[in-house]
Amino acid sequence: MQVNNCTYSKYNTPTFTSYCSAISRKLDDVVCGRATSQGDIVELTRKVEDFIKTQTTPDRLLGKGTLGKVFKIDSDYVLKLPVWEVGLGEFKIVSSKFSDLKTYYGDEIISFGQIKILRNVSSTGEHTPIGLSYSFIREHSDKECSLLYEKECFPRLALLPQKSFDNLASDCAKLNEMQGYMFDFKNPNNFVIVGDEIRIVDTISPTLCYNNNSIANIMRAFIWAEGVGREAVFSKELLEPRRDLLKKIVLAGMKHDLPIVGGGSEFVLEEVLEMLCKSNVSVQKFEQKLTMIRKDCPNVNQRLEQTEAYLDTIFDKM
Repeated sequence: MQVNNCTYSKYNTPTFTSYCSAISRKLDDVVCGRATSQGDIVELTRKVEDFIKTQTTPDRLLGKGTLGKVFKIDSDYVLKLPVWEVGLGEFKIVSSKFSDLKTYYGDEIISFGQIKILRNVSSTGEHTPIGLSYSFIREHSDKECSLLYEKECFPRLALLPQKSFDNLASDCAKLNEMQGYMFDFKNPNNFVIVGDEIRIVDTISPTLCYNNNSIANIMRAFIWAEGVGREAVFSKELLEPRRDLLKKIVLAGMKHDLPIVGGGSEFVLEEVLEMLCKSNVSVQKFEQKLTMIRKDCPNVNQRLEQTEAYLDTIFDKM
């Protein structure tokens, strides 16, 4: 029997030893078409049923939201269960319309009705949600939450390189081109850090509006919120790092022609600029300037140079 040890950080995120299980090998065979008989499907179904009955334990819990919980199967796969108890439904291999997105790990590859199997976002098991966990926020005081966010959560964000935000913005642009879909920016823990990369682990939601994957909505997840349902507060210690992070997000968005605002994010941009980063420009002037730079600089490199030069002017020294 495979045994794995795990430890919990203050993020309540388990870190597992990497390994490949028998169920993972069977999943590989089924997904890759090496095992397609009815007997293979029955065997896989039995393995999944056994896993749900015996292995969906707290030490395997990777995360939970309002609609479900995610448990680690092994280094390659995770299991997503709805909050309500259901049995295994109809078996289906799922082909994803979002397979071209580099940062997205939220789609199931196999479903049994409401029970889903997804690729593991991190083969080593080491990944860090960008915000405070819902359980930590619920169980600790505002002061404790702000302290942990300031000392542990945000420093990880500040170290992310520009390419991480470029890749995220690229996927946002692709999603905007598809029209009618957006990432869930309201929950920052849908975004996790793996090494120096940003990866997205929640399902992509259809929306009636277009171009919702905006610069301001990225700010919503990475600057404006400390965790699920918890807004960030001004911190003098985080002022310069937040300004640097804002610059990375704006440069990434300008590189990939993201809308400045969209999806109800107008108030986010205002609060990030004025309250959290203490800029010396109004939201209206900020939007006007970026729109002008985009119009005057069709060349991407020139656009980024102009944007960076402008961003250097919007913050006074504190």
